[in-house]
This record gives sequence, C-alpha cells and structure tokens, in this order.
Amino acid sequence: MLLWEGGHIKVELSRAAGKPCHQGPINQIMLDEGEVITIGSDGCVRIWDFETVDTADTIDETGLLEIEPINELQVDKNVRLFSMIKMNDIGNNFWLSQDLFFCYQTQDPECLFSFHSGAIEALAISPLTYLMATTGLDCSVRLYDFASKTPLVQMKFKQGGTALAWVPRLVSNGGAQITAGFEDGVVRILELYDPEGLTNFVGRKRVSDADIRLKQVFKPHTSPVTALAYDRDGEVLATGSKDQTVFFFEVERDYKPIGYITTPGPVCQLTWSTVSRLHFLF
Repeated sequence: MLLWEGGHIKVELSRAAGKPCHQGPINQIMLDEGEVITIGSDGCVRIWDFETVDTADTIDETGLLEIEPINELQVDKNVRLFSMIKMNDIGNNFWLSQDLFFCYQTQDPECLFSFHSGAIEALAISPLTYLMATTGLDCSVRLYDFASKTPLVQMKFKQGGTALAWVPRLVSNGGAQITAGFEDGVVRILELYDPEGLTNFVGRKRVSDADIRLKQVFKPHTSPVTALAYDRDGEVLATGSKDQTVFFFEVERDYKPIGYITTPGPVCQLTWSTVSRLHFLF
C-alpha cells in the first residue's frame, strides 16, 4: 500500500520482513469506524488501524514502513475478492462481498452464490436428464440442474476451460461423463457420480448427492482446445484446436490415439455427418 500526501508518495506500507500487504492486487480500500479495510485478490480481508496508517512516516532511506493488520480473514484460497459492502441493518456488523457472507468478528464466512468469474466459454447438455455443464477461463467446470435452477457441483483446474461435450450414451450408458478441453491443449474425461453410493449420477437428486471425478487425461494439442465431437456410433472422438490440428481417438474403455491431421487454420468447430465424415469450420 502507498500513502500519499500532497500529490507525492509519503511512505510505502508493508508487513513484517517486507511481505506485501496482500499477495496480489488490492481491489478495494475502505474506511470504517477508525479502521482501514483492504480487500485483495488473494481472498483475504485485512483490517488496519487508521491512526497507524494516517501517521505513518519513513524511518530510513528505503521509504518503507512495516506494519501488521489488527485483524484478518483468509476467506478461501480459490476466492478472488473484488468488492465488499457493509449491510445497513441496525445492530448488525455484517458485510457482503461478491463471493460470500462475512462477519469478521463472530461468524465464519458462508457462501451464498457461486458463478463463473468471467465469460462462459462452452456449454453441454445431458442426453439423459435436465443437467447442464459449463466451463470458462476461471478454470472451473460446473454442473447444474437447469430444470430446478440448482447448481450441483464444480471442479477446479489450473487452466481455463475452452470446450465441452457430453459423452454419448453409446459410450457411457449412465450418461454421466463429460469431455472437457482446456486452454493448454489438455482434454479431460470427467465423470459425475453419487459420492454416497459411488454410482454414476444419472437423475435429479439433492445437491449433496453429486460430485465429479477425473477419469482420464490426455494432451493432444499445444494450443487451446476449441472443438470436441463424437461420431454417431460413439467409436471416435475428434478434437480440434487453435494449433491447426485435429486429433482422432478410438473410444473404448480408454481413449487411444489414432492419429491427427493438420488444417489450413485454427479449428473453430467440428461436426460429424451421417456418413461418418468430419466437417471442419475455421
């Protein structure tokens, strides 16, 4: 944090041993009842004494002053906090952020809603029931029951998702498998299941009854995967990418590579015809 005075930087504030006030951008700074509150992309809310900040001054040529927060909360490692507001209920000291419910003195945080943090890159619909999968560059794949408008479960990855295809019932009898492509060229086969019965999740159940597990991973591309397509018999999976290639995999118990072809440009879409010919869109 930088403390300004008269158009000039008066002092740079850090934590002990030169640690930054937050690991990553500070997205909001608020003054509340004699306290300075900072909200960071590292998922932390930190509270600083206003008088200490207001009277801060350099003690050497570095222009750096080390202070410590008087209170802090690590909301979650996978949360990026962008803003927070104080509720106006009389007698309450609660705050609302984009991701969760927060009271820094008493209660633990409670998640209210969860969404993609950015554009949805791909969507796929279950061939069997009212389930929908989405993915985006926030590195998550999320499952919803769209009939009841209920989020079921999500899975986080290190790379953003760019393509989705629901595995045909000819391949997965339970209709509980999803193929996902990612921006690093990786393709993952995911399976939706009931964690209590350890069986494929095929119907509409309670939210607590659904989970996702990783079934298989392979990396056919060097650039983002842009298209996924199964042939009509469910025997071959084709994957297209911005790297100007289309890979083919034999679909059995595991996905076995058949080969690949190069294309004149980045692949945008793949579609199998009724005579098992593959059409490309660039």
